[in-house]
Amino acid sequence: MSRVVSAAVPSSPFPVNFRKERHASRSDVLDAPKGRKARVVDAHSRAEFLGEQALSKRGDGIPSPCHLEWKEIVDLEGRFLDEDA
Repeated sequence: MSRVVSAAVPSSPFPVNFRKERHASRSDVLDAPKGRKARVVDAHSRAEFLGEQALSKRGDGIPSPCHLEWKEIVDLEGRFLDEDA
């Protein structure tokens, strides 16, 4: 039988600076397929993207997406790659 041990970690401030120009509203996403200014990226696994596997309650996808699997946009530690990558 394994025993779970938890350690107390002190809290500390973590400043977050959102780049508003990089965030889209719901209407931005819904309007994206209508125009040519933006593309919606679906980062599901290939099996989810193709409809072969459903891991969420709603297994349906995003209309007219560009597929780029999430594994392709993170490093070995699971952190997002920088913009140049």
